[in-house]
Amino acid sequence: MKKNYKVTIAIPVYNGSNYVGEAIQSAIKQTYENLEILVINDGSTDEGLTKKAVEPFLSDKRITYIEKENGGVSSALNYAIEHFSGDFLAWLSHDDLIKPESIESKLLMWEKLGSSEKYIISTKTIYINGEGKKIFRAASKSKDVNNVYDILSSTINGCSLLIPSEAIKKYRFDEKMIYMQDYYVWANMIEDGYRIRLLKKKLTYNRIHKKQVTVNRFDSLVKDFNSFAVSYIDPLMEKNDYKQLKKIIYCFTRRFSVRPFYQEYRDRYLNYLKEKKKWNIFNSIHLFFDSMVSFAVKLLRKL
Repeated sequence: MKKNYKVTIAIPVYNGSNYVGEAIQSAIKQTYENLEILVINDGSTDEGLTKKAVEPFLSDKRITYIEKENGGVSSALNYAIEHFSGDFLAWLSHDDLIKPESIESKLLMWEKLGSSEKYIISTKTIYINGEGKKIFRAASKSKDVNNVYDILSSTINGCSLLIPSEAIKKYRFDEKMIYMQDYYVWANMIEDGYRIRLLKKKLTYNRIHKKQVTVNRFDSLVKDFNSFAVSYIDPLMEKNDYKQLKKIIYCFTRRFSVRPFYQEYRDRYLNYLKEKKKWNIFNSIHLFFDSMVSFAVKLLRKL
């Protein structure tokens, strides 16, 4: 390692006494030790249980515990952006985990790429259930992210990212969003010339359980995606970027078939391409087979 960089790991938590201890433990166990760990209690209403779950770890001087009024995960992340002191920012949902070599591996890759703040490093993800056991979850492949299509079609887990300080301090998460606030930030970054590079190692554990906000707030998902589409997909029609629109239509079929409202958006862009005579029988055949694969994935998820 060329330099002893300081890395901040922000852990937003709301009523997370059941998992937050494991998340903190995974941060403490990093092989890279020059860390600042910010545990941000976003106005938990569990009669102090979250605070009690954090207290046993406060003997580690790298940990700072903060309590703030409830504002949602975006407000907690914005608090971290405004107050962290590291050369890099990473964050960890209170119910997710990272492997011990996660931070060190990402720093080494960042240096290998030339130590440029224009690079953000990501890793692959392992899915676990509420009890911490590995589960199968069919999802889009992780990959480098260079444009809007890549954002939608890649499995980007915010908890897998290592972001240079100079990059993240330029942005804030939309506190009105619940589901796609991170996608919005990535899209802004991509437009500003930043690139997300994938380290092909599974170093992040993403926990899937019934109490997650993104599982239970379908109405917010609809609202958030509409804002994203207006800002980053609709303009492709104005630019006559037919190639990108085709990719996004396929993306909706492959990744989002379990979300019924995406059908409306797919049909909208599909009709536009047909009107412009940029859609043909071969595209339709391709889409049909994508739909069949997507249906098979839905069945696998239920097994």
